[in-house]
Order: sequence, then C-alpha cells, then structure tokens
Amino acid sequence: MARRGMKIRNLDHFIRAMGDLANDAKQDFTTFLEGEGFKLLDIVQDKIIGMEVVDTRRLLNSFDKGGNDNVWTIKNGGLTLEIGTNVEYAAAVNDGHRQKRRWVPGRWKGDKFIYDPNSDTGMMLTERFVPGKPYWDNAIATFERIFPQDGQQWVDKWVQIQQRRRF
Repeated sequence: MARRGMKIRNLDHFIRAMGDLANDAKQDFTTFLEGEGFKLLDIVQDKIIGMEVVDTRRLLNSFDKGGNDNVWTIKNGGLTLEIGTNVEYAAAVNDGHRQKRRWVPGRWKGDKFIYDPNSDTGMMLTERFVPGKPYWDNAIATFERIFPQDGQQWVDKWVQIQQRRRF
C-alpha cells in the first residue's frame, strides 16, 4: 500500500505564531508575578503593623523590594518569584522564642524602668517563652486566598487582549 500524506497549509506559520504567543505569555506572566510579589510585601507589612509586632522598623522595612535585608528574586525561565527577609530574628518573632536570662542596666523611677547602658544598677530579666506573632503565616494565608482569583483574572484579561490583538 502506498503512503499517503496530507499537507496543511501555513502550519509552519501557525507553529511560529504559537511559539511567539507562548513567549509573550511567559514575559507578561513574569510581570504579573512581580506585581503579586509587591502585593505580598504589602500584606506582610500590614500584618506586622496590624498584629502590633514589636519592632524597631528593621523587620518591617526588610519586606520591601530593594530593602537592606530583603529577599527578592524573579527567575523568568522557571517563572519563580521568591520574597522574604534576611533579618535574623524574623522567624523568632513569627514563631515565638525562648528569651534567656539577661542583665539590663538602668534605674527605676517610680514604677518605670529607665534604660541606661552606663548604669551600675539595673534589673535581671528571667528566662521565659515569648509567644510568636505569626505575621508571616497570616500574610501567606491571606495571599493564598487571593492569588488564585488574581491569577484567573490575569489569564482571562490576557486571553481577551490576545484575541483582539491577533485574531
């Protein structure tokens, strides 16, 4: 039996167009992910403030793109977005930690303690567990609720734009 084939016209053009479309989608989705990263940073900062996490603002400011102690990585090839902080005490604040016994120099004025690093007097803090303020856990839970909706809205809008642009 003889081999028979069929030639589809413009198949090469269609395949190139699909490749271009996939590249456009990847680039556009990377931009979307970056925006979602900013959204997550805002949520984390809101949780730190809303949960009244005791902070010298170093932790709060570390959750900002370009911050001194932040982590901000986008890998276009694998579409990876990684955000976080390198502040060494961030996990202890979130999870809780054991506070060791320590001496704090200063003096008492009535019922108020005044810290003075040069004082010969002071107080001894006893060891205790400091409960965490799960700002990160709560921020991730909030983000995980909104990300699927944001993603679906992005896909729907992107498809509409591509349909108007290409077809």
